[in-house]
Amino acid sequence: MKKVLLTTLSAATIMLVLSSCGSKNGSEAGDAQNAATADSTAKEYAVIADQTTLSWAATKKVGGGHNGNINVSSGTLNIAGTEIKAGKFEVDMKSISVADITDPKKNADFVGHMMADDFFSVEKYQTSTFEISSVEKGATADSANVKGNLTIKGITKNINIPAKVTVADNKADVSAKFSIDRTEWEIKYGSGKFFTDLGDKVINDNIDFTLSLKAAVK
Repeated sequence: MKKVLLTTLSAATIMLVLSSCGSKNGSEAGDAQNAATADSTAKEYAVIADQTTLSWAATKKVGGGHNGNINVSSGTLNIAGTEIKAGKFEVDMKSISVADITDPKKNADFVGHMMADDFFSVEKYQTSTFEISSVEKGATADSANVKGNLTIKGITKNINIPAKVTVADNKADVSAKFSIDRTEWEIKYGSGKFFTDLGDKVINDNIDFTLSLKAAVK
């Protein structure tokens, strides 16, 4: 009986450790880091804004959720051969859209709420930025772990984004899926961490993003 109890406790401990490690797709945020230094021998790539997409998805604790898009308005990548050395991107917060609400009024109301102080305070903080602090090679030739400082609502946190990077013919494609814990940027509306009387209206803290970025040599 004692052996069974110890085995059960050990298994429970392992599960607790695993569950507390957090997501490996970028949802854990740390203190801001120094920006990466551009390689003077590398090429400068400019983001092609109209070919770049950044989509978002948010869910509720009890079913449902919404998804939409937001525009990467500008940015540069410093690339030596096929390796990213540095870079910075700007996101136009005024471009937030929701794709799954078809009623025009409800759609406008939802977007208006997203832009209000409950969420992104867009009137005051019209842009968000991501600046690369370091890049580590991944397990495959076209994979990389891109770390960088994400600034939202004037708050800067360092996150890790696992990415796939392809460079050829003076063009670069970067694709990634990652998530952030919005409360790290003081976006607390509907969060079960901070409010206890929400019932089934709790909104999950993680926002999931899918990036497809296109860039070309300046």
